[in-house]
Amino acid sequence: MAEVLISLSVLLQAGCFGYLSGRLTPSGSLLLSCAGFALSALVFNGLRLVRRGRASGARANPADRRRVRRLLWLMNAVTALTFLSFYVALAWIPATLASGVETAIGPLALAVLAVVLGVGDRPTPRAWGWAVALAAVGGALAWRLTGGDGVGRSAVAGLALVAVAGAGASGLALVSKALGELGADPVTVTAHRFHLTYLGAGALFLVQGASPHDSGVALALLPPVGAAAVTVPLFVLQVGLQRARPMVAMTILTTLPGLTYLSEALWGGGVDAAGLALTALLVLLAVVSAAAGRPRAQHAARPPKPTDTTLFPASVASSVGSKDDS
Repeated sequence: MAEVLISLSVLLQAGCFGYLSGRLTPSGSLLLSCAGFALSALVFNGLRLVRRGRASGARANPADRRRVRRLLWLMNAVTALTFLSFYVALAWIPATLASGVETAIGPLALAVLAVVLGVGDRPTPRAWGWAVALAAVGGALAWRLTGGDGVGRSAVAGLALVAVAGAGASGLALVSKALGELGADPVTVTAHRFHLTYLGAGALFLVQGASPHDSGVALALLPPVGAAAVTVPLFVLQVGLQRARPMVAMTILTTLPGLTYLSEALWGGGVDAAGLALTALLVLLAVVSAAAGRPRAQHAARPPKPTDTTLFPASVASSVGSKDDS
């Protein structure tokens, strides 16, 4: 079910991004993101108030509450870092290349985090192989769709920031899984995680000095479009991330640029045979890799309750690069 939710989120985002492609200006994209993230905070904080009287697993004991609070602060910071790194990178490289590379390196970045931070077992050789293959094909697709634009010294800085964004996205998958194991309500997580992000998006928009009327979309459409492109799919994604294995989640997310390209073609964009072939290969690799990374039935039982000495639950530590990823 978690994989279905993540896939649904990817399809929702791809459909919206495909429609908006060629319509939004760079400043309009910032304004749309700001509207979508702010709407998420508004809607889900409202839902929290309505549901305040209902108990949640995250309130079971003080130790869990402390751990959840630390993870929510961490998620807020990493979400903002990921978003801001991506948008600053757009000053040097095309958006298609940035988004393609960010998602393509997700599984590889997750494997590196597992080794560097010691979160979980070291990735198996087969897990490394899948991650490298997805990064190669995803990067090739992004390069193909941009025609190699953005080559130059400035592109190095842009790609470095995109790498930071990709690592941040992988870290978010780990934090989301940890919150899920602690019983945190996805509504509560979504209510907290975007505060720094919409403030950062608004600040970037003001720094650019652009007018809201230059967004490429009527201002009256920004709230509903922001809800469709950001608020709804990211909540669905959050629910999936809290239930899925991080490597499986990041693998599914690698298909977003390719599916956005297909969506753009369906909305009247051009079709490139090589781009279609790379998209098909990327989706095929993602499906096979995600299926290989799902836990076997005999290992699917819920793990023991984590102790108060760890930030991440024990089950998260065993979910990155474990033997089941082979």
